[in-house]
Amino acid sequence: MKNYLSLLFSVLTISLFAQETDYQLSYDVHRKVEFPKKAIEGFDINLDELNKNASTQKTTEVYVGKDFSLIEAPKKISNSQGEKGMDRPLRPEWLLNDYQNDLSYENFEYFEIPLKSALKEPTLTPTRNTKKILDLDAKEYTFEDDKYYYSVWLTKLKDLSGSPLYYQFKGFLVLEVKMIGKIIDEKSPKQEFLYVLTDIKETKAKNYIKMIPKRTSSVETLPKLYRRDEGVDKS
Repeated sequence: MKNYLSLLFSVLTISLFAQETDYQLSYDVHRKVEFPKKAIEGFDINLDELNKNASTQKTTEVYVGKDFSLIEAPKKISNSQGEKGMDRPLRPEWLLNDYQNDLSYENFEYFEIPLKSALKEPTLTPTRNTKKILDLDAKEYTFEDDKYYYSVWLTKLKDLSGSPLYYQFKGFLVLEVKMIGKIIDEKSPKQEFLYVLTDIKETKAKNYIKMIPKRTSSVETLPKLYRRDEGVDKS
C-alpha cells in the first residue's frame, strides 16, 4: 500500500510539472507597401521614400498553453521607419484566446475597456503544399476576408493552438503567414504582410485565467472605438 501511494504521488507530481510548460513562438513580421503614382498626384512627395517609410519590420510573441494562447506585440519596432509617422501599432497588440469557451479578449493601448468577442476561425482550403519550418512539418492552407488573401502554414504539436493573427486554428500552430491586401481603388497601395516563425521554445506556464479582464466591452462597440482611435469621434 505504501509503495502504491508513493507511485501515485510520483505520477501526480510528474503530471503537474508536465502541465507547467508552455511554448513561446517568436515571429518576424514584414510589412511591404507600394503606393501607386495616382496616390500622390498633387502632392510634393517622393514615391520611393513614401514606400520605404511605410514598409516596416517588427516582432511579435505568442505564448501557447493547453487551453489558452496569448499574443503580445512589443511596442518597440526593429527599425526606425515607424518614427516617421507612417507606421501604426501591430495588431493585435494583446489578444488572449480562450479555446474552451471560444472567446477572445483584446486590449488596445488607447482603449479603456478590453474587447470581448467570439473566437475567429476561418474556413480553410488545403493546397496540398508541404514544407519544413524550423524542422516542423507544415501544410499550406488558404482563405480570404474583406481585406486580405491569406496563405497560412500550419503544424500539429501536442494539439496546441497558437496564431499571431486575429484568426485562430484550433489544434494547430501557425508557422508562417502571408497576407496580400485587396486593392480597393486605383489610389490604394499594395500591401503585403509576411509572418515568419523564427523561434519556438518551452517556457514557464502563465496563469491565463488571471489575465482575463474583469471588465470588457462587446465587439459591437468596435466601430465607435475605431473612430475614436482615428480622432474622428471624441464622444
